[in-house]
Amino acid sequence: MEEKMKKWIVLLLCVVSCFILSNCGISARFASSDTAMVYKQRVSPEEIKVYRSSKPEMPYIEIGSVYACCDSEADVLVKALKQKAAEYGGDAIIDIEPYPDGMSATVIRFK
Repeated sequence: MEEKMKKWIVLLLCVVSCFILSNCGISARFASSDTAMVYKQRVSPEEIKVYRSSKPEMPYIEIGSVYACCDSEADVLVKALKQKAAEYGGDAIIDIEPYPDGMSATVIRFK
C-alpha cells in the first residue's frame, strides 16, 4: 500500500507542476523506489522495452516510476518515459497508465 501511495504522490506533484508551468511542453520526471540506490544507464532510450498489458517473464526489480506530461500524443509521451527510464538505469517500463494530460509507468531493471 505504501508503494502505491508514493506513486500517487509523485504523480500528483508532476501534474501540479505542469499546471503551474502552463506552457511546459513535454516534461518527464523520475521518482526512485529506493533513494539509497543509484543505477547507471545501460541501454539507450530506443532499447527500453515497453510492456503495455503484460509483465516480463524474466526476473526484475522495480527501481522507480516515471511520469510525462503536457502532450496528448501517446507516442510522444512513451518516448519521454523511455528517455527518463534509460537515464536512470531502467531496462523497461511496465504498468503504463494514461491520464488526460500525460502518462505514468513503473521503471524496471532486469536482474
